[in-house]
Amino acid sequence: MEPPLSLVAFRSRLVSWVRRLIAYVLKVGEVVGTDRAFELLSELMGAEGEAWAQKELKKLDITGIDALSGWELLRSFKQMLALEALKPDEHIIAERGPNRVVVNCTAWCPIMEACRELNIPTRKVCESLMLSFERGVLKALNPKLKLKVGKIRPEDKYCEYIIELGE
Repeated sequence: MEPPLSLVAFRSRLVSWVRRLIAYVLKVGEVVGTDRAFELLSELMGAEGEAWAQKELKKLDITGIDALSGWELLRSFKQMLALEALKPDEHIIAERGPNRVVVNCTAWCPIMEACRELNIPTRKVCESLMLSFERGVLKALNPKLKLKVGKIRPEDKYCEYIIELGE
């Protein structure tokens, strides 16, 4: 089934925005160095993610502080970003426990689409933009929660999100 026209339009605008943001970071990188430009983006996105979670946690029914609660919070954010319900077949929980949750994701991704259009690798952009935001979200819930991505598209068939409760 094709997505509704409003969702197609939203996705198109979102990919354009991500593409412009990447182009801006690369341009700033010409002045301060590409690595530093992406570091600055990461810092901003982490702080924004933490602020979002602090505001939204009061509205969400998430009471725990373990890896399972961390996934619930990230799922809420991802659902808000996508403007549609997360599809279970696009977010397969490969491992589920209070100390570690592993989710294999095949959902549509604006960062992957923008990187494909710009013909650049996805990982650095995803780390600096989306994952930094999501790490900030998790930090607001519990600073001991850590997020990493093992596999990543398009190099792999899915993105592997690993949320772990550290010590």
